[in-house]
Amino acid sequence: MVPNGETTAQLTREAETMGSTDADVKSTSKPKPPNVKAVRLATLVGSGLGVVAVALTGSLIGTLMPTLVNEFEQMRQAAWYGSAYLLVMGATQPAFGKLTALLASKLVFHISVVFFAAGSVICALAKDSPMFIGGRAVSGLGGGGIVSGALELTTLVDPQNRALSCRILLVLESFGAMVGPAIGGAITSNIGWRWCFWTNLPIAVIVLGLTLFPLRLPRQTSTRRKDKSRVLTLRDKFYQCDVFGGALLAGSLACLLLALEWGGDRFKWDDIRTIILLVAFGISFIFFVIHQACKVEAAVLPIRLCKAPHFSANLFMGFCLGGAQYAALYYNQLPTWFQTVKALSPADSGIRMLAMTAAATLASLLAVGGLKTFRYYLLPLAITAIALASVGAGVLYALGFGMSDSRWIGYLVMYGLGSGMGVQLAILGAQAAVGPSDFSHAISSILSFSAIAGSIFVFSGQQLFINQLLRFSEEPVELKRKTLKISFAAILEKASAEVNVLVANTINDGVRQMFLVGLILCSITIFALPFMPWKPLKPKPQKNQGIGKEATAVTV
Repeated sequence: MVPNGETTAQLTREAETMGSTDADVKSTSKPKPPNVKAVRLATLVGSGLGVVAVALTGSLIGTLMPTLVNEFEQMRQAAWYGSAYLLVMGATQPAFGKLTALLASKLVFHISVVFFAAGSVICALAKDSPMFIGGRAVSGLGGGGIVSGALELTTLVDPQNRALSCRILLVLESFGAMVGPAIGGAITSNIGWRWCFWTNLPIAVIVLGLTLFPLRLPRQTSTRRKDKSRVLTLRDKFYQCDVFGGALLAGSLACLLLALEWGGDRFKWDDIRTIILLVAFGISFIFFVIHQACKVEAAVLPIRLCKAPHFSANLFMGFCLGGAQYAALYYNQLPTWFQTVKALSPADSGIRMLAMTAAATLASLLAVGGLKTFRYYLLPLAITAIALASVGAGVLYALGFGMSDSRWIGYLVMYGLGSGMGVQLAILGAQAAVGPSDFSHAISSILSFSAIAGSIFVFSGQQLFINQLLRFSEEPVELKRKTLKISFAAILEKASAEVNVLVANTINDGVRQMFLVGLILCSITIFALPFMPWKPLKPKPQKNQGIGKEATAVTV
C-alpha cells in the first residue's frame, strides 16, 4: 500500500522528532563543565593552604636553629638558614606576582609550588650546611611565587570582596607563622628535624590538586602604551615582569650579607675582600634604583606608588617593624636562649614561643577592629603599635637567668602585639593609599620589604651574637677557628662548671643584642608618623554622591 501525501508528511515529522530526540540524548550524554563556583573555591582554599605552608616553613627555622648548628657544626653559616629564605622570597615576590597577573594563568603558581617542594626535599636530604642553605634558597624562590600568586588569585573574587580576600590570606599567613615554632619543635623532639621539611611534600600535592582545575584569570591589558584596550603581547609581558630588577636587588643584598658575614670576623673590615663586597653592594643597588626609575610602571615597585607620602610611610613602617619581627620573633636567637640558657627541649622552646607568635597573630586581627573603634584613623593605632614594640624590645634587652616566667612572657606578648599590629596597619594603610586595582601589589610590596628587612637584620643579629660568643675565651684567635665550627652542645659539654656558666652568660648577652637591633628598628619607625595623614581610611559617604561612583578607600 502506497502512503498518501498526508501520511508521508506525518512520518517525516515523526522521523525528525526522533532524530532531534536522539541528538538531545547525545548532547546530554557529554560531560558537564565543572561548577565554576566550586572550582574558584577550591583554588582559593588551595592557595590559602600554600600560604600557610610558606609561613610555617619560614617560622619553624628558629626552633630548629640550635639543632641545625649541632648537626652541621657551622655556627658561622647559621644566619644563612633564615636569611637565604627571606632574601630570595622578598626579592622575587613582586616579579612572580606580575607574572601571574600578566599570563592570566595559574601555571606560575603551580611552578612555584614545585620549587617550594623541591627546596624542602633538598633541606631534608642535606648532608652539610651549604646544601641546606641552597635548599632554603630554592624554597624561598617557590615561597615568593606562592604568596604573590595567591594574592593575584583573589581576582577570582568579586571586586568589592577582593580586599577581604587579601586580608584572609594575611590572617592565614599569620596563623602559619604562629604555629610554626611549636610544630617545628614538636617534630624535632619526637621524629627528627628533617621531617619538618618532608611534611611539605603532601601539602604541596594537596595544593596542586586543589588548584589544577582549569580556570582562566582575568586578562590584563597594556599599561605601557596609550592603547589600554590592547591585550599584552609576549614582549610586553616580559618587559613588565622586571625579572632583571629582582635579580639585581637579590644580588646587591647578597653582597651586603656576605660583607656582614666576613667583616670583623673572617676578615677585617679594611680587608680588600670586604671592601670589594661593600662597593659591589653600593654600585649594584644604585643601578637597581636607576633601573627602577627607567622602568616606571613596569618596575618592581612602581615610582607612581612611592611618590605618595602615605604609601611610602607605610612601606617604611612595614620595613622596620617587619624586620624587627622577623629578626627576634621567628628566627635565630630567642629559641636559642630557651634551649641553651633555659636548657629546654625544642618542643618546649616552640611552645614558649607561642607567647609572642600568638600575640602577633592576635594583633593583626585586632588591627581591623581597632580601626573601626578609632573611626578608621590610622595614626593613633600606629603610635600605639610603635610604642608597644619599642617598650617590649627595651625590656627584653634586660633578658637574663633570673627573669621570672611571668616577666618574659609579658614582655614577649608586648613585643608581639606591637610588631604584629604595626605590620598589619602598614598593609592596611598601603591599601588605602592605592586604588582597588593595586591592592595585591600594595600588599606584596609590604610583605616583600618586610622579608628583605628580615634577611638583613637576622644576619646582623646573628653576627652580633657570634661576636659576643667569642669574647669568653682567653685565646680568641684559636677559639675563632674552633667555636665557629662546633655546636652549642659541644661548647657546653667540653667546658667546666665555671666556664659553663660563663658560656651561658655570654649566650644570653648575645641573644640580647638581637633585641637591641629590634629596639633601634622600632624606635626609628616614628619618622614615618609625620607622613601619615590625620584622616580616616574609609571616608564617610556623601549624600550627593552618585550611585555609580566608587570609594577608593580600602574596605575594612
